[in-house]
Amino acid sequence: MIKDIIDGVNNKQLKACLDIGHVNACAKEDVLHWIELLGNRIGHVHLHNNFGVKDEHNGINNGNLDIKAITSYLKINCLSANWNLEIRTNLEESIELIEKYK
Repeated sequence: MIKDIIDGVNNKQLKACLDIGHVNACAKEDVLHWIELLGNRIGHVHLHNNFGVKDEHNGINNGNLDIKAITSYLKINCLSANWNLEIRTNLEESIELIEKYK
């Protein structure tokens, strides 16, 4: 539905904000599928981790998401998207890891 809305509006200013923690906790399809589906329609990515049950906003290494694989896939499929840390724990560690992955 998000893809259809963005395509229907057909305005380069309208982009999706992909929250990978929300996808992990709430969606049927995994994050890589969402990235592939939305591609360059993604303008912003909220990076945080959880264990797929609730939206915990954990640090990058505190959950079952493979952030390294996700960021690699983001770099291939949506080059212009901004990455935003949206975490409550492990801030310094998460910043260091994102610096490595960018």
